[in-house]
Amino acid sequence: MYVKTTTRRNKSGSEIRSLHLAHSARDSAAGRSVPTILHSFGREDQLDRDAIKRLVASLSKLLEPAAALPPPPTRSWCSWSHAPTAAPSSSTNCGIG
Repeated sequence: MYVKTTTRRNKSGSEIRSLHLAHSARDSAAGRSVPTILHSFGREDQLDRDAIKRLVASLSKLLEPAAALPPPPTRSWCSWSHAPTAAPSSSTNCGIG
């Protein structure tokens, strides 16, 4: 199984990308692999990332502890001044110095 991305163009020329859970199976009559869409996650710009995280966590429970994926690192955001020579703001810890 894999995540398949399809792209289409609107009349305005903008691209819309959709994400699908797919599986390839061999079609002996056609002599090639044919993808089958198992689930559509919808448009990439409207993706419910929290639902994807819950799905991954649920699937990870089926694996042996050694084979399970570690949780993703937490992100910490730091703010920088827009001045080209400015140092990081003293109110945030950006992990530098």
